[in-house]
Amino acid sequence: MTSSSTPASRGLTRLLYFDDTGSSQRGAIVYGWVEVAPHAWARALRHWLEMRKTLVRDFAVPVSTELHCTDYVNGRSQISTSPPLKYIVEGKPQWKNLGYDVALRCLETLRDCEDIAVGAYYTYELGDGKTYSQERFNTYSRVLLELDQELRTSSEHALITMDGQDTHYRQAHRDVLKLDTRHIIEDPVMHDSRHSQWTQM
Repeated sequence: MTSSSTPASRGLTRLLYFDDTGSSQRGAIVYGWVEVAPHAWARALRHWLEMRKTLVRDFAVPVSTELHCTDYVNGRSQISTSPPLKYIVEGKPQWKNLGYDVALRCLETLRDCEDIAVGAYYTYELGDGKTYSQERFNTYSRVLLELDQELRTSSEHALITMDGQDTHYRQAHRDVLKLDTRHIIEDPVMHDSRHSQWTQM
């Protein structure tokens, strides 16, 4: 039974897949995420996997290849097993050009999928490595608090999945979210992006 002053919970309505990025040299700290409603999870994943098939067809990028943007957009990763002729100049693969087109295809897929939403939170911290690292986790705590407040307001609950295994993120959930009022449930679920299409998104 729900008190008349407390809106009924809408249950678990948001699955959020987080990753962090940034540059300690520039002081940039960024958390980006994609999200999907649990009932639309399979449909949205199917939309993405259909796009992965086009990467095989158009760029010879295997479905099993990890799409790690930092590598392939900058041309540091040879993600294609057989680059199409349009990306060969004087006998050399133009990995950066190929990577750019792959990234564009991925972004267009996220844009066009009605079941997927995206978000980002960023800040800047110019300082030494230790200061930057601490601010990175402080920033995550602020993201948690803002999202949790948003969820309380809408009477929703969410679950966060995070790339990697950094225990600082687990600790942030336990330190800043109060058990009796939190709407972000559980510790973050840790996934290796090599094995998760959602964290690659």
